[in-house]
Amino acid sequence: MILLVAVANLLVLRYADGILQSAAEEGVRQGLATGDATSCAARAAEVVEAGLGPMAAGVAPAVCTLAADGAIAGVTATFPGWLPLVPTHDTTATARRTGLAAD
Repeated sequence: MILLVAVANLLVLRYADGILQSAAEEGVRQGLATGDATSCAARAAEVVEAGLGPMAAGVAPAVCTLAADGAIAGVTATFPGWLPLVPTHDTTATARRTGLAAD
């Protein structure tokens, strides 16, 4: 049973990594479309909240940077393991997009 819980925890952490990457990418798209770093961070936060629910408590606010040549967004999180055998998972997702918004 312990092994099953540990494997399930690792699968959930992989899922959370995917949500963080999606949040960074969505934030970059929004930031380029509006030309505003605040809207980039807000969109990333929306995606994190929608995808992770209560797990979003371990996610730091997104950091977005807009420049003339594009945008960069980063989302950092720390997720504790469900069991003592599963270590704390620290992760960062970054997205970069150049040029004008294609949306």
